[in-house]
Order: sequence, then structure tokens, then C-alpha cells
Amino acid sequence: TNIEIRGGNLKVTKNFTYLGVNINNELKDDVEIKRRTQRATSQMGALKFFFRNKNISLRTKYKIYMAIPLSTLLWGSESWTLTDTNIKKLRVFQHKTLRWIFNINMHEVEEYKNKNETIRKMFCNIPDIISIVHKRQTNWIGAIAKMDNSKLPRKLIASWTKMPRKPG
Repeated sequence: TNIEIRGGNLKVTKNFTYLGVNINNELKDDVEIKRRTQRATSQMGALKFFFRNKNISLRTKYKIYMAIPLSTLLWGSESWTLTDTNIKKLRVFQHKTLRWIFNINMHEVEEYKNKNETIRKMFCNIPDIISIVHKRQTNWIGAIAKMDNSKLPRKLIASWTKMPRKPG
């Protein structure tokens, strides 16, 4: 479908990538979270020898984990609206990768009753991934609140439409 604007045509698309983020016509984050999880997982694979190296301190591993795979996963998360399904996917990624770093398999998790909380504490007391997302979102809202009223993000967040929402 095309929309005519000032004598030209604007092509309508179901999704597109803008600044590295997938935007779709349903404004859902499922596709983007799946894409980000795949990229972060491949980065974990590329860093496997680093994370499994016993001569590298846990603190260094923590910093690299936060800087590379976790930053890749959470790129653009400031604008995400998380569903329960998305929250579960993010937590699965975090706990799966932390168990992988510590070389803990699911058999050991079940046998020794390793809880996710305990594993996160072992890894430099890393917060739950949803807490990290919420902190990023809060920081972004704070940055927008400090912006001059003439800036576009500030205008958009405070915008209003006179058209009422459709019922349902």
C-alpha cells in the first residue's frame, strides 16, 4: 500500500529497522526482543573461551558480560513495553547465560536446587534483568524530563490527541 504525499508516494511497510531497532506496524516488541536475544546469544558463543577461562577474574567476566552481550540484548529497551512472555524470555536468556558461564547444567540445577537468585549473587550480585531494563527506562524518562520543551522526544512524550480511543 502506498500513501500519496505532496505528489510523491510513501510506501507503507509492515516493519523496518531504524537505528538498529526493528519497528513493526503492530508496535510490539516481540520480534525485536527475539532478534536481540539471538545476537546476544551469538556473542556469548564468540566469547566462550573468554568466559570459560579460569585465569580471568569473575569481576572482569562480569564487566565484559554487561558491556557486550547484555548491552546488545538491551539496546533500545528504554522504549519496550514488556509482556509476561517477553519478561520470561529475557530472564531465560540471563539465567541460561549465567549458568553457562559457571558451567552449571540443568541436572545440577535440579540436583542441588540452584536458584536463579543464588547464581546471580555468585556473579558479582548481578541484578535481575528486568530490574536492569526498568533502571534503563527510568534513566531515559529522567533524561526526557530534563530536556528543553522544544526537543522532539519531550514533545512526543507530552503530546495529546483530541481523537478518543476506540472502544475495546
